[in-house]
Amino acid sequence: AVEYVQDAGIENIEKHETTLAKKAASLLAEIPQVQVYGPENRAAVVPFNVQGMNPHDVAIILDQTCKICVRSGYHCAMPAIENVGLKGTVRASFALYNTIEEVEKLAEAVSSIAALVG
Repeated sequence: AVEYVQDAGIENIEKHETTLAKKAASLLAEIPQVQVYGPENRAAVVPFNVQGMNPHDVAIILDQTCKICVRSGYHCAMPAIENVGLKGTVRASFALYNTIEEVEKLAEAVSSIAALVG
Protein backbone atom coordinates (compact mmCIF):
# COMPACT_ATOMS: atom_id res chain seq x y z
CA ALA A 1 0.00 0.00 0.00
CA VAL A 2 2.83 2.38 0.83
CA GLU A 3 4.50 1.69 -2.51
CA TYR A 4 1.20 2.25 -4.31
CA VAL A 5 0.79 5.68 -2.70
CA GLN A 6 4.44 6.56 -3.31
CA ASP A 7 4.20 5.53 -6.97
CA ALA A 8 1.01 7.52 -7.52
CA GLY A 9 2.27 10.49 -5.53
CA ILE A 10 0.34 11.85 -2.58
CA GLU A 11 -0.06 15.23 -4.28
CA ASN A 12 -1.53 13.56 -7.37
CA ILE A 13 -3.92 11.52 -5.24
CA GLU A 14 -5.06 14.62 -3.35
CA LYS A 15 -5.56 16.60 -6.57
CA HIS A 16 -7.57 13.79 -8.19
CA GLU A 17 -9.81 13.24 -5.15
CA THR A 18 -10.40 16.98 -4.72
CA THR A 19 -11.27 17.38 -8.40
CA LEU A 20 -13.84 14.59 -8.17
CA ALA A 21 -15.37 15.92 -4.96
CA LYS A 22 -15.68 19.46 -6.32
CA LYS A 23 -17.30 18.15 -9.50
CA ALA A 24 -19.72 16.01 -7.49
CA ALA A 25 -20.64 18.90 -5.19
CA SER A 26 -21.21 21.16 -8.19
CA LEU A 27 -23.39 18.66 -10.07
CA LEU A 28 -25.40 17.72 -6.98
CA ALA A 29 -25.95 21.39 -6.08
CA GLU A 30 -27.59 21.90 -9.49
CA ILE A 31 -30.41 19.51 -8.49
CA PRO A 32 -33.16 21.66 -6.90
CA GLN A 33 -34.17 19.08 -4.26
CA VAL A 34 -30.58 18.39 -3.15
CA GLN A 35 -28.74 20.21 -0.39
CA VAL A 36 -24.95 19.85 -0.41
CA TYR A 37 -23.07 20.51 2.83
CA GLY A 38 -19.53 21.56 3.54
CA PRO A 39 -17.06 24.15 2.37
CA GLU A 40 -16.32 24.93 -1.26
CA ASN A 41 -12.69 24.03 -0.63
CA ARG A 42 -13.34 20.39 0.19
CA ALA A 43 -11.44 17.16 0.40
CA ALA A 44 -12.65 13.84 -1.04
CA VAL A 45 -16.02 13.79 0.77
CA VAL A 46 -19.38 15.25 -0.29
CA PRO A 47 -22.25 15.08 2.23
CA PHE A 48 -25.73 15.82 0.89
CA ASN A 49 -29.43 15.19 1.39
CA VAL A 50 -32.41 14.86 -0.91
CA GLN A 51 -35.26 17.02 0.37
CA GLY A 52 -38.11 14.95 1.77
CA MET A 53 -36.12 11.70 1.89
CA ASN A 54 -34.36 9.86 4.66
CA PRO A 55 -30.61 9.65 3.92
CA HIS A 56 -30.66 5.89 4.57
CA ASP A 57 -33.35 5.44 1.93
CA VAL A 58 -31.32 7.42 -0.60
CA ALA A 59 -28.25 5.27 0.12
CA ILE A 60 -30.23 2.04 -0.28
CA ILE A 61 -31.79 3.19 -3.56
CA LEU A 62 -28.38 4.18 -4.95
CA ASP A 63 -26.95 0.80 -3.94
CA GLN A 64 -29.78 -1.43 -5.10
CA THR A 65 -30.72 0.33 -8.33
CA CYS A 66 -27.41 1.78 -9.51
CA LYS A 67 -24.71 -0.17 -7.66
CA ILE A 68 -23.41 3.12 -6.22
CA CYS A 69 -21.98 2.76 -2.74
CA VAL A 70 -22.36 5.72 -0.39
CA ARG A 71 -22.65 6.01 3.38
CA SER A 72 -25.58 7.44 5.29
CA GLY A 73 -26.12 8.52 8.86
CA TYR A 74 -24.28 10.72 11.34
CA HIS A 75 -20.74 9.79 10.24
CA CYS A 76 -19.34 9.89 13.78
CA ALA A 77 -20.51 13.49 14.12
CA MET A 78 -23.97 13.13 15.69
CA PRO A 79 -23.82 16.26 17.89
CA ALA A 80 -22.65 18.45 15.01
CA ILE A 81 -25.18 17.08 12.54
CA GLU A 82 -28.07 17.34 15.01
CA ASN A 83 -26.91 20.87 15.92
CA VAL A 84 -27.69 22.00 12.38
CA GLY A 85 -31.08 20.29 12.49
CA LEU A 86 -30.36 17.20 10.42
CA LYS A 87 -31.08 13.52 11.01
CA GLY A 88 -28.01 12.48 9.05
CA THR A 89 -26.65 12.88 5.54
CA VAL A 90 -25.70 10.82 2.54
CA ARG A 91 -21.93 10.89 2.06
CA ALA A 92 -20.15 10.23 -1.20
CA SER A 93 -16.42 9.59 -0.80
CA PHE A 94 -13.89 9.54 -3.62
CA ALA A 95 -10.50 7.91 -4.08
CA LEU A 96 -7.80 7.56 -6.71
CA TYR A 97 -9.64 4.72 -8.45
CA ASN A 98 -12.83 6.77 -9.03
CA THR A 99 -13.52 8.55 -12.31
CA ILE A 100 -15.36 11.65 -13.52
CA GLU A 101 -17.79 9.31 -15.28
CA GLU A 102 -18.66 7.74 -11.92
CA VAL A 103 -19.25 11.20 -10.44
CA GLU A 104 -21.59 11.99 -13.33
CA LYS A 105 -23.39 8.66 -12.82
CA LEU A 106 -23.89 9.54 -9.14
CA ALA A 107 -25.35 12.93 -10.02
CA GLU A 108 -27.69 11.42 -12.63
CA ALA A 109 -28.88 8.78 -10.16
CA VAL A 110 -29.47 11.34 -7.40
CA SER A 111 -31.36 13.54 -9.86
CA SER A 112 -33.64 10.60 -10.71
CA ILE A 113 -34.22 9.89 -7.03
CA ALA A 114 -34.97 13.56 -6.32
CA ALA A 115 -37.52 13.59 -9.14
CA LEU A 116 -39.47 10.89 -7.30
CA VAL A 117 -40.30 13.28 -4.46
CA GLY A 118 -40.91 16.26 -6.70
